[in-house]
Amino acid sequence: MGKTRDTRPPRAGEMLAAALAYAARDWSVIPIERGGTRPLVPWLEFRQRVATADEIDGWLRRWPDANVGIVTGPVSGLVVFDNNPRHDGTTSLERLRAEHGSPSSRARATARWRSWPGTCCGTAAACDAGGEGLDERR
Repeated sequence: MGKTRDTRPPRAGEMLAAALAYAARDWSVIPIERGGTRPLVPWLEFRQRVATADEIDGWLRRWPDANVGIVTGPVSGLVVFDNNPRHDGTTSLERLRAEHGSPSSRARATARWRSWPGTCCGTAAACDAGGEGLDERR
């Protein structure tokens, strides 16, 4: 008997690879609706633990069009800030960098979001001192 052939669409395979890579970094992942942020599973337990490879695989078999969300906070060691430049968020980000140093190479950025390892530029206090125009997610 051979392996069962994977009939998922190619995108699901890409999502599975990404989710497993994130989980290998000890980042807690969950499936979320495509094009949105709504979790497809009860996710509170994943604030405490990282999903297993079997769980992740099962989710992406059940929802092959799902996106992958990363649960921020202590479980993943990530803090994310939503930067609102109209409310001085960019200035607050620059102040965080000046006071606490630049985030490590694990940091990621998009037009609005910045993420740091959970120690937030080296100190937990920095996370609590995000500043105007920053909405913290951990």
